[in-house]
Amino acid sequence: MKGLRKTVLLCAFIALAAGCSRPAVISGDSIRPAELSQEEKDIINLYGGENNSRIFDFAAGEEFNSASVRLKILSPEGQWMDHGRTVLDGSDASSGRILLTTPDEWQSVRMVLQDSSGTNSVSYQTGSEDSFVPGQLTASSWLSEAAAIESGEEIPLLIHVEKNDGTGIETFGTAMFEQPEALAQYDRVFAVTITFSENDSAG
Repeated sequence: MKGLRKTVLLCAFIALAAGCSRPAVISGDSIRPAELSQEEKDIINLYGGENNSRIFDFAAGEEFNSASVRLKILSPEGQWMDHGRTVLDGSDASSGRILLTTPDEWQSVRMVLQDSSGTNSVSYQTGSEDSFVPGQLTASSWLSEAAAIESGEEIPLLIHVEKNDGTGIETFGTAMFEQPEALAQYDRVFAVTITFSENDSAG
């Protein structure tokens, strides 16, 4: 029953948060944290607050017609490996809103992309119920400021790390996506990225 309630609440949260208002008009080819209405903030707080959800607004050139979402897992050698990839094709990926949420203690992530052509969603499993380690520490970093959109360039929206020995986790930001070797000290690391494209291959 608890699982059912969680699923129902998640579905309601995604539907409401993705559709409460149109994305704000932003200038330049960029993606950034959304400026939320009070209604949207209340919905996020109802579901669990900012610990596990973010909404982003994006504006890109009219030539962008698809976006590629990737779940990246960091190998022990410090290399990003594709763990899942989904191309969200549409007639208009030039502007819109993205909801990224982690509904079940980082065992999965879900992204909902809304633009003028409609709404698309993708979910990835990042772990399993038996992956929890007693004493495990977790930390995450979300995109916190505007990032430039360039065709074929991956933009990290989230990096999540876990450490099992009980020692501290150093402060880090999404810019660390470009320095994966510095994150290899942790026991599990994954990232969620988005790439905008001028064609259906989406990079």
